[in-house]
Amino acid sequence: MSEQFQRIDFNDNTLVKFRRVKTSKQLSGFVSDIEEFNNYIGPEMDFDLENNITKVYLIEIAGYVAGYFDLAMAHLRNNVTPKIVKKGIESNVPALLLSRLAVDVTFQEHGVGTTMVHMILEKLVPKLKKISGCRYLMLNPRDDLGVRTFYENLGFEYIEKLKTERPKWWIWRKVVEKYDRESDAFLFDLIDVSEES
Repeated sequence: MSEQFQRIDFNDNTLVKFRRVKTSKQLSGFVSDIEEFNNYIGPEMDFDLENNITKVYLIEIAGYVAGYFDLAMAHLRNNVTPKIVKKGIESNVPALLLSRLAVDVTFQEHGVGTTMVHMILEKLVPKLKKISGCRYLMLNPRDDLGVRTFYENLGFEYIEKLKTERPKWWIWRKVVEKYDRESDAFLFDLIDVSEES
């Protein structure tokens, strides 16, 4: 990693910028060590963006794309909702799904992922809570002890192994291939995140 990125001041708005992604071309040059995150950039991401399935954001540092994440609406099944919320609730609970959080290999281990999670909680969630009901930030990360520890250190709570069926690749509005996988589910309770005024 270049010396200029050894100490990143994430509060420096001239150096660090968050942008909403409108096309996958904005992420050209981005390389994650996780192939699934690299493969998402392209037709699948563009399809999701064009059809309002997800919103993608990037973090840019000194003009380089350092990471990206995408958010979509979801719900937490009532049978896995924590007891404190489930009491008296018959239906599923609204949640914001953090589908992917990817950091470019050049910027890993320098706080980029943590900064993106804080940006979600401090900037995006308050806007969402102002216009929509949403109780949790939910994610299903890959099964990796380091990833699990990362999210737990940020205040996420491990819930259970969930079996999910997600589309793997979209071309011309058709699901070409599906796969089943079990993944860990983590929740961050948004009840105390204040609404944007």
